[in-house]
This record gives sequence, structure tokens and C-alpha cells, in this order.
Amino acid sequence: MKLKSDFVTHTIEDTQFLLSVGGKSFNGIVGNNETAAFIIDRLQNDVTKEEIVDAMLEEYDADRETVQKDVERILDTLRKINAIEEYSLNSADRSDAASEAPVDMKTTTFEELLRRDGKLVYQVKGSSMTPMLRERKDIVVISAVSGRLRKNDVALYRIGNNYVLHRVIKARSDSYVLRGDANCLSETIPIQNVFGVLTSFVRNGKEYSVANWRYRAYCVVWQTIFPLRSFLLRRRRFLITIARKQCVLPLLRRVKRSVMG
Repeated sequence: MKLKSDFVTHTIEDTQFLLSVGGKSFNGIVGNNETAAFIIDRLQNDVTKEEIVDAMLEEYDADRETVQKDVERILDTLRKINAIEEYSLNSADRSDAASEAPVDMKTTTFEELLRRDGKLVYQVKGSSMTPMLRERKDIVVISAVSGRLRKNDVALYRIGNNYVLHRVIKARSDSYVLRGDANCLSETIPIQNVFGVLTSFVRNGKEYSVANWRYRAYCVVWQTIFPLRSFLLRRRRFLITIARKQCVLPLLRRVKRSVMG
């Protein structure tokens, strides 16, 4: 058996997270304890259950029966989210690892996860926070709100059935004015509706804290040039039309093809 390529691991503050980055039956994240993390690390390569048990017996001071139960329990959890591929003893065909119903992450809300764990990690969906956050590529780490947010904090809140992650551009006494980095329009949200705040994000396996000076510099620059960005975004269609008429776009495409080989 082996961990499927649709799942990747990332460690944040000594806690390992298992993330789905393309699975069809499960789209979420699982926080792993030490035992689960050990087993998942073994599953990076093709391994049998008994080999995992033997490895754990070498690592931990426990009897075989207890270890076998722990391994089976964690493997069952991984099967339920269709995270491992298993092979028949008599052939190289894959077994039907998806026969059990996948875990329904919709039964647990982001608010409940933050109240329970104090932290939330998930893969970015939507493009409203580009260029800082890339859709279905970057991972965000959210902490529960513990006080007033400040300008340039990135807040997590809900509008209807949708979760939104946008930047605070103005903090009022009873509300926040928020806007996505890629958006022109802003929205005003009551303070009590905001329950999470971005503390870091992960890109290409590297974690970036919001306390990093480069991130803070990005916030200042990006907000400073908002009038120009807004002007260009609002007139994007007009500018593209002009560029086509002046044969600028075909020229740029030819230059791009020549540069990229």
C-alpha cells in the first residue's frame, strides 16, 4: 500500500497535516497526531501493514497487539478518505479502496474547527486574493480571532454559505471594510461575523508568516497602488480591445513564445 499522489503532507508548528490536492472523493485536510504522522511517513513508499507495525515497534515502547490496533485504526481512517492505494496479493490490480463512504467535511464548519483546534489549514479556492494567494496551489493557515483586527490583516468570514478570505482595508468601531487583493469592490462586514485571521501561508512547501517584512512590504505597496490597479481593472476590456487593434497582443504573444522557446 502507498499514499496516493492526490495527498501531500506539510508540517506547521510541529503538527503534520495531510492535504487533498486533487482527490475527487475528499477535498479537505486532516491534522495528524504523532502516531498518524509516523504511519503516513512510512506510506510515502510502498509498504505493507506488517512492515509499518514492525517499524513502530522499533520506534515506540509498546506491545504488538496495541500497535496493530493503532495501525489498523489509522489505515481505516485513510481508507475512508480514499488516501491510500492498496494492491491485491495475487495481482498488481488496485483494490477498491473507495468502497467505504468518504468523510463528509461539510458536517464540520470552519467556525467549529477554529473553536475546537484554534487553527485551520486549507487549500486556497477562488482567485480574489491573487497575486498573494494562488487558487488550488497555496495553503493558508488561519487562527481564531482573539481581538480587534487591524488594517492589512486578512480576515476569514462567511457570506451566506460561502467562506471568504479578504483583506481589511479599514477597521471601524462595529465593522470591517474588506476587499480581495484582486478585486475593485469592497464589502462591509460586522465585527462579530469575522471569526478567523490569516497567520501564514504555504507556497511550494515553504511557509511565509504575515510577520515577515517582505509580506508587510507587499501589503503596503499593493494597497498604495490600488487606484492604478482599480483603473486598469475597470478598463481592462477597453485596453485589450485597443491592444488588439494596434496589433500589440499578437506581438507580445510572439515575444513570449520566442523567450520561452
